[in-house]
Amino acid sequence: MKKHILAVGAHADDIEMSMAGSILKYMDLGYTVTYVMTTNNMAGAYAYIDKDGKVASYLPQPEEEIKIRKREAQAAAEKFFNTTPIHLDFPQKHYTGPDDKPVYVNYGSASLDFIPAGTPSIIAAHEIPEAVERLTDIILDCDPEVIITRGLDDYNVEHYSTCLYTIKARAMAMQKGYDGTILFCNLNTYLPKYYCRFDTFIDTTGYMEKKIAATGCHTSQKPRPELLDWQDWNHGAQCGCETAEVFGIEFGTWKTGIMTAELLKNHLYCRENYSRIFF
Repeated sequence: MKKHILAVGAHADDIEMSMAGSILKYMDLGYTVTYVMTTNNMAGAYAYIDKDGKVASYLPQPEEEIKIRKREAQAAAEKFFNTTPIHLDFPQKHYTGPDDKPVYVNYGSASLDFIPAGTPSIIAAHEIPEAVERLTDIILDCDPEVIITRGLDDYNVEHYSTCLYTIKARAMAMQKGYDGTILFCNLNTYLPKYYCRFDTFIDTTGYMEKKIAATGCHTSQKPRPELLDWQDWNHGAQCGCETAEVFGIEFGTWKTGIMTAELLKNHLYCRENYSRIFF
């Protein structure tokens, strides 16, 4: 396996918000990055700072939203991760209609003019082998030491659909000889505490400023990223460092590389300090 990280996010800004500290730290230690977006980013409000200094927003039409969010992802990936985003372009579960009301994309929905016929939504992509093979091919090509994606313990269906999709792509890749570690971002503060526990962490001390700056590339979603409710300091306090990003983990068989070594060391720390961390 290469000294490489595969980052898989559902939406533009997911990678920056949930795993950028870990990626940036290991880039400084010689790792390269493949940056993948699963959805086409066709939904969401455009936020901006109005003339009074307050955050305001409007709802772009889907084709406009796609262009905005892909442009922001491109800026973040190039400036902070020295790479170019790979967009799998599975449609999101809804988009903004002409009357500014959400239009939901479900099984059997009519095709949209700007989406190739037969393209499954992100909700369904993990169930279609041909769709899963697209990410499998990326995994086999870049052969990452670590894959990082969203977790199943998430209130956002597009996040946990992306998780299922990545799990199945990794399993398909393993049938063809791949055997790297997979991390699941565990940042969901909307669920009860039981679901917000983690197996390991990366000490990201010294990387918060750069992480916030990377998130700031996504201006239409996070016009003031410095004011977000970042959990990194809380997780750092739990883990005995200044800041940390926390994860669920499934180790590969070949535990090689300095990133895997830190994950294993911190996994043992979590096991030994379980009661202190979580109770």
